[in-house]
Amino acid sequence: MFLLPNGSTVDIEGVCDALEDYIGQTHYFLDSITGEVGVVGKKEPKKLLRLQKDPRYFQIPSVPAAKQIEWLKKFVAEIMPPKAALTFALRKHLKEKDCAVALVACNELFKKDFLKKTSEGWVHGWAQLQGDELYAEAEEWFLTLPIEIIDKWEGCDDCELCKLTEKDDQTVGDFFEAASKQKLKTDGTSTPIKGLAVKNEYYYDAMELLEDGQPGQAVVLLKKGLQLDKHSVQMLMGLAQAYRHLGDQKQFFESAYAAFAETKRVFPKWPKKLLWGYLENRPYLRAMQCQAEILEEVGKKEEAIELYRLLLKLNPNDNQGVRYVLAGIYAGISGDEINTMNDAGNKKQDWSALEKLVENQNKLHRFWNPPKMK
Repeated sequence: MFLLPNGSTVDIEGVCDALEDYIGQTHYFLDSITGEVGVVGKKEPKKLLRLQKDPRYFQIPSVPAAKQIEWLKKFVAEIMPPKAALTFALRKHLKEKDCAVALVACNELFKKDFLKKTSEGWVHGWAQLQGDELYAEAEEWFLTLPIEIIDKWEGCDDCELCKLTEKDDQTVGDFFEAASKQKLKTDGTSTPIKGLAVKNEYYYDAMELLEDGQPGQAVVLLKKGLQLDKHSVQMLMGLAQAYRHLGDQKQFFESAYAAFAETKRVFPKWPKKLLWGYLENRPYLRAMQCQAEILEEVGKKEEAIELYRLLLKLNPNDNQGVRYVLAGIYAGISGDEINTMNDAGNKKQDWSALEKLVENQNKLHRFWNPPKMK
């Protein structure tokens, strides 16, 4: 973690989100006292000017779209399966001369319905690479500031993996052994970590099969993965996606509900925060969103609203776009209409209609409290 001179923790996820935002519709600032990251909209020029002049706040620069495109090219060239449909689609957009347009188009591909099946597979890999690059950019930016920001190891004395990382000359076997010890310590089981690695292979292979239009074969692999770890939310969500592609509504509902039930088992009491920036949180957040969508679909509107509101509370940066869906529900606008508005925004590089919808409905129903500067 990163610490300010006064000991406050820097919101590194907020800094990375700010660096990633190349659109320029919002300005981000780091509070040098609290470590929080807040935003100022383009409609607040007086507030923007005040913060720019205040030595307490540091304006966070954005990483140019051209540089982010280079990261994406690296991902496509080095990580993506060469013959995957997603790879061909990404390469097509990467030929676009306008880097901002190309980046929006590529990011949209990751969100398309026919690619949702890969959202925790190869897309997950892109999120990891992008996150690493943004983290490095954040470290470089910290060095330019007039205050010293300290990078402190976040390990814990009782964790076997943390103990191992403090030693030299570790081997892969050492990590397997340490992870197995930690698993035994935390949940009382001794499932070999190598078995978990095999489970992940089942999952990623299943995601490739979905991408190739073979959901039935994907189901077979996902079920094998669940035999290794029946509590895997990621595996259950993959199974739900596979059944959705097969058109098996009953099995889709059952798998999605099982993923949500496992999420509640992990969190018998909801935490104060469950941020998207931590990769291990994403299956849980996706399971919650899927459950809310199902509740809305079967006519349980109030229960869906309650769950959507919880998601916005747990992850106020709202990387999933829940605020748009919830604003649409309150305004009586269907999910398809929201998607149409989003597609129009992507085409014009102007999402003001959606943002206005959220702003108006949020005033009436107070469902979202986005990070703001004091």
